Amino acid sequence: MWMNFSFLDKNVSDNEMDKKNEEYIKSGCGIGEKCEEIYISSIFDLSFPIFLLLLHMKPHENKSILNGIKLMYRVNELWGKAFFFLLFVLMPLSLAAKTTDNIEQLFQSLDNAIAHSADYVKVREARICDWEQKLKTARRLSSKYDACFALFEEYRSYKNDMALKYINQCMELAIRMGDKKKVENAKALLAFQESTTGDYAESYDLLKSVNIADLDAEGKRNYLWACQHLYGEMAYYSNVPSLKKYYTGKRNAYQAAIDSTFSHDDDLYLQMQEVRARDAGNMKEALRLSDKRLAMTKPGTHQYAIVQFYRGLTYNQFGDKEQFLRCLLRSAICDVQLAVMDQGSLWEVANLLNADPGEQKRSHEYIRFAWQSATIFNTPSRSRQIMPVLTQIEEGYQKELSSSNQHLRLMVACSALLLFVVMLLLYYVNKQRKRIAAAHHKLKETNHALQLANERLNEMNQSLNEMNQSLNESNKMKEVYIGRFLRLCAIYVDKIDTMRKRVVKLVKARELNKLLEQMQAGEAYMGELYEYFDSAFLKLFPDFVEEFNALLKPEERIVLEDDSRLSTTLRIFALIRLGIEDSSKIAEFLHYSVNTIYNYRAKIKNSAICDREEFEQRVKQIGMK
Repeated sequence: MWMNFSFLDKNVSDNEMDKKNEEYIKSGCGIGEKCEEIYISSIFDLSFPIFLLLLHMKPHENKSILNGIKLMYRVNELWGKAFFFLLFVLMPLSLAAKTTDNIEQLFQSLDNAIAHSADYVKVREARICDWEQKLKTARRLSSKYDACFALFEEYRSYKNDMALKYINQCMELAIRMGDKKKVENAKALLAFQESTTGDYAESYDLLKSVNIADLDAEGKRNYLWACQHLYGEMAYYSNVPSLKKYYTGKRNAYQAAIDSTFSHDDDLYLQMQEVRARDAGNMKEALRLSDKRLAMTKPGTHQYAIVQFYRGLTYNQFGDKEQFLRCLLRSAICDVQLAVMDQGSLWEVANLLNADPGEQKRSHEYIRFAWQSATIFNTPSRSRQIMPVLTQIEEGYQKELSSSNQHLRLMVACSALLLFVVMLLLYYVNKQRKRIAAAHHKLKETNHALQLANERLNEMNQSLNEMNQSLNESNKMKEVYIGRFLRLCAIYVDKIDTMRKRVVKLVKARELNKLLEQMQAGEAYMGELYEYFDSAFLKLFPDFVEEFNALLKPEERIVLEDDSRLSTTLRIFALIRLGIEDSSKIAEFLHYSVNTIYNYRAKIKNSAICDREEFEQRVKQIGMK
């Protein structure tokens, strides 16, 4: 009826118009079927411009509307042309305004949903409590299985760890029931849940253990979808080209199986085809499939949120940011209202808004809510996805906040300055005497502040003098010990020369026993040398042992029997602290083989609490603080 425009060429007489008017008025102008029919019939007898105008009115809005029909009908042709001109000029502006309003309304709806998110969570928790109560009171295994499966569905997008718990219980109950179909179906669902959270190894093992022969139609559907999802995820995140190629091939193989197995009206099948069309650059086909999915999906459901999210990705790939944002908002609203914690839309909205300097605050609020939701869902994969966006938005928000604070401080400073100028003028005019007194008081305060500053400066100078004195004492101590070592070296050179002469005499006299006694006396000299070295080194670095042990694991720390003597290990690293790093030189000094010194160093490095490569560098820094 509404598409029949044959009335456009009719010439309506005054009598006919009067008749229509009377019929309408007699109907009482109420909101009823008869009234609407008369009204529509009257409108269809009008010319097209007036028809467009009256189409936006309802019969009950104005009782005298038809009384003006005759007058409007007699408007000349110029009015009709003018009407069309205004109609087609103003309509785009009206539609644009409506689009803006719609996006803003979506933002308002999302903000309202987030504000009441706790109420939505209570609704979900109430459903969960009901099913948990049913599980407690269930006697039959089948009833327990149904309750566990319902709880799995409730937790699936809410709390991942609980979803895994209940799908595992479903598997255990199915095994006890001896229902192989349910066992294998539970495995497929568990594998999919594991792959969505990034646990690819566990998902692979589960899918590998599935006995395909025991799967029913629904089980095969879940199994194939889990397989293609697992390999798709691994292909997407793999950085090894050969593995990416392998995983992509496996995904394509399972998608081919889905093509031949799934119903072409199945939403998962349509989702896969939509992604394929989008990746192939066929926007028209992708949107056609998305339209079909929307027609099959009830608004306000989790599936509706998923469909809108994928639809938004299609718009985004082809550069339509406005439609992308619109779809994301619809999806995010639905997620929040359903207490879905595994959200993909809200943090995408936050990421989009972050590019707009005027939306930093809203973007920050959205990403914080998305992070809180991801924390509740508790999967590392979702947290890894959100973290870069969260960091970027947080930095932008902090910059904006810092800028706002700077502007605020500037305004406060300007206001304070202006107030100060006003007060200063009043001060000069009315209270000259007080100005002088205040200036004098201020001078006293300044002098007091300078005095305090001088005192602090004197304290700092005194501290510097003490430090210089300490350094001088340290330098003197080093000079003393260098002198002592030089003197000791001279003494030992004389002793060695004396020993050499005595050895020559004993060799010539063939007095081997005395020669052996002479050589053993040489070992005593080495002991004296090490004792002297230990004493001198510990005087230079009194905290060496304590700081060295601090670099080792507690169970590997060195305990000395005599605090005045170093162990072989400590002597090795004492020499390293003094700048002798070559193992051969250390071996010469300590009279060990190079391999022994190397083994000592390697053993201690393996016991370090820090990186073994930087251990010796940190040893060199002992005593520098």
